[in-house]
Formats: sequence, structure tokens, C-alpha cells
Amino acid sequence: MINQKKTCQSFQIKPARAREIFERIKKLHIGVIGDFCLDVYWAIDMNASEASIETGKKTLPVRQQYYSAGGAGNVTVNLVDLGVGHTSVFGAVGQDPFGQQLRLVLERKNINTRYLISCPASLWQTLVYIKPFVDNKEQSRFDMGNFNKLPDEITDSLFNGLYKSVKALDALIVNQQVKTGLHTVYFQTICAEFVRRFQEKLILFDSRDIQGRYPGAWMKMNENEVLRLAGRQSNAGDEYMETDVFHAAQKVYNRFLKPIFITRGASGCVVCDEQNLTVIPGHKIDAPVDTVGAGDTYLSAVAAALAAGATTIEAAQLANSAAAVTVKKLGQTGTASPQEILNILHRSFDE
Repeated sequence: MINQKKTCQSFQIKPARAREIFERIKKLHIGVIGDFCLDVYWAIDMNASEASIETGKKTLPVRQQYYSAGGAGNVTVNLVDLGVGHTSVFGAVGQDPFGQQLRLVLERKNINTRYLISCPASLWQTLVYIKPFVDNKEQSRFDMGNFNKLPDEITDSLFNGLYKSVKALDALIVNQQVKTGLHTVYFQTICAEFVRRFQEKLILFDSRDIQGRYPGAWMKMNENEVLRLAGRQSNAGDEYMETDVFHAAQKVYNRFLKPIFITRGASGCVVCDEQNLTVIPGHKIDAPVDTVGAGDTYLSAVAAALAAGATTIEAAQLANSAAAVTVKKLGQTGTASPQEILNILHRSFDE
């Protein structure tokens, strides 16, 4: 059982200590296995619209288009922008133009895509979120990959690559983004065995739908997810008492006996480990904000900091500050650089 005493923290990691951790991060090799997605942004300018000759309907002219990595891809790009020296990815894309674009986006960041497996289009569509914008307002999204069924042989190929690479990795992030992604029943069986075999390795798991499936992994989750894992009915948008989150965190920790990092939006985050349950307050951030990708930034920063020798509390503080950078980057799945995080920390000390 963990210490039931809640430690309310005004803890601020000193910038000098943060710089030391960032220097160590440069020497790391971190792997990411999970659901690699492509985020597509289309800026539609109706000033150039005309009636289609074939249908009579108004066209939607795309003035600009922008592609970025989403899901496990955004997690990996965040690692790179945090300064991680080497990153390797393990996932699947379709043999389609979006798969080629996603691979290009990752390789431009010098990410090792050797084990990003291209699957026949008849078996797998690249996971894509197409986001059209009209007058800077996001419209209904187009999603691709909702009907994917990952063949077991692709799972075998991924884990063959991971077993070959694991000794070189300082940490591994396991990402689950979509229900029709990598994490089939067969994948979960193989992944659970992998986690069990490499208990000495830092493995951090973040999931939208299958929390707790990989005992032995450290976990990052939001407050809704930790409450559900603790057995309480919980839905996105619900509001909870702080004590509800604390009790759920303690219950989940006592079940898995691995550290848990729980994000709470503007309220900061909670860390539950073998010693204490610690609250890291949120930063004061003026509107407007865009929370898209903030969880990926937090996850990447926690993994990198822990692998660099930070304590759980130090890692949570750095990740909290990294997410505070990302939410101010509007209309994009943003990332945070070491200097941007240090600027946040310096402002916190000056206040």
C-alpha cells in the first residue's frame, strides 16, 4: 500500500536542474509503438468557390494544406523537439498516398522508420484525420482507418523488430489512439508478454480505450481514464472532486504497483508512486488555448525526463510545463522545445 497522505505541492523544478535533464535527453534513444496517424489541415477559401458543372453544388477550394504527424507520430515528433537524440517507431501505414506522406513527415525529423510497416491497401488504411477549416473554424472531420483489421502477421513483424531493438532503447512508449488501430486482441497478448519480459525497461503506456491491459508498464492517463480504471462510471467532460481523483489514483496504483501520471487540464497533474501522491499545480495560462496534442507533449516529456534520470515529480513538472507551451499553439498539434519549457519555468519563479 502507498502512503495515503496527499502531498500538495507548490513544487517548481529549478531551471538549472531542468537544463541538466535536457542535456541528458540529447543522449537518449526512445522507441514508440502504437497508432501512427496523419493530421491533414485544409484551409478552404469560399471566395474561389464555383458551382460544379456535374452536380451543381458549390465547390470547396483548398487554399492551403498542411500535414503533420498525429497519435503515436505526434508523440515521436514531440520527443525529437524535446531534444531526444535518437527515436525509432514501430507501427503500420497503408500503401496509399497518406502513408507515404506520414513516412515523409517522420523521416524529415530524422526518425527511424525501419519498422513502420507498409500494409496492402486492401488490409489497412493509413489512420488519417482530415480537418477542413472555413473562416478559421474547423468543420466536420473526415476520418480514415475506422474499418482496419490488423493482420496477426503484421503484429509479429512489429514485435520481431522491437525485440531486435529493445536493448538499444532507453525507454519505450506504448500508444493506443484508436479502436481500429494496432491494439487487436492478438496484439495485446503479444505486447503484454513483451512488457512482462522487460520489467527492467522503462515502458510508459498511454491509452484511450484499454487502460490497464499491460501490467508492468508505467501509465499516463487523464482523470476520466483513471476513474474508469478504478471502477467508477466516467465520461469526458464530467467534473470531479479532487479527492475522487486521489482515491482513484491510489486504488489503481495499489492494483498495478507502477507509477501513474494523471493529467487534469488547467488543474495540472497528479503523480502516484510508491512513496506519495503528489499534486503538481497547473500554470496560469490566458485564453485562447488549444488543447489538441497537449497530452502527447506531456507523455513525451515524462518519458524523456524519466529516461534521463529525473524523479517522478521532476518529470511531471517538466511535462506540465511542456504542455503549457503546447496549448498556446493554436490550430496545430504543437510541440515544446527545451527553451520554451525553460521560459515557462523562469516565469514561474519570477511570479
